[in-house]
Amino acid sequence: MKIAKKKMKKIALLWVCGLFWLSLGLLLPACDDSPDSTGASYPPDLVDTVYAGEDDEGAWVTFAFIDEGTVYYFPDNAGCYDGTYDYADGSGRITAVTPRNQTAKDNPVETGPGAFTISADGKTITFAGYLVQGERSFKRVRDADAVDEDVPFTYTPLTAGKSLNGTVWAATAYRTKDWTTLTITDLDSNAATGTIQVSHSFDCTSFPRIYSNYAYDTESTLAYIGPFKIKGNSFTFLDFYGHGGVITLKRMR
Repeated sequence: MKIAKKKMKKIALLWVCGLFWLSLGLLLPACDDSPDSTGASYPPDLVDTVYAGEDDEGAWVTFAFIDEGTVYYFPDNAGCYDGTYDYADGSGRITAVTPRNQTAKDNPVETGPGAFTISADGKTITFAGYLVQGERSFKRVRDADAVDEDVPFTYTPLTAGKSLNGTVWAATAYRTKDWTTLTITDLDSNAATGTIQVSHSFDCTSFPRIYSNYAYDTESTLAYIGPFKIKGNSFTFLDFYGHGGVITLKRMR
């Protein structure tokens, strides 16, 4: 009899314990530590990020995501477009682009960049059908904290006597979150003068400026913006737009 009572008490205790753990499981939020089936952890938004790179024709392209619906799009660093976009969970679409400067108005793109995906690490944007060029990817050059990335491109080092023709330089410049890009074209045979197309994401603008007396690691002059010096992979303005600021842009191409 005593043995039967002990057995009943043991069963009752086990039953109470079972109810306790069951109720605890219902109260606590469910946790799943297993990785996502794709291993993806996409950026929650694209605000303040900048992506850039060459298209299939060699034009330098920039996408500056301004807020949760606006992207400034520079298809060749000369024309600038005010774009509208949607984005969620690594996928999005630039739904419309409106010319903002005269260059874009004079020669507008026939179609917008369209649908895109963001890589799991956030460092690559890929368009399924970029313009009429098919699939095309561009690299992130500034992150969501508005911090410039290490340059993700490779190129032949620039040295004394080497032409600036075709080089590209960019960084967040003087004004807050103003991604500034320079694309350079030589004008003469000795490469001492030429044109620098200067674009700003701050106000979606781009203008050609003439540079003169260029020589590597020597002070040169860019019309309207001021003196500059190039050394290594740095393009340094010594008095940016006359504001007294020393601004350094990094070589992208």
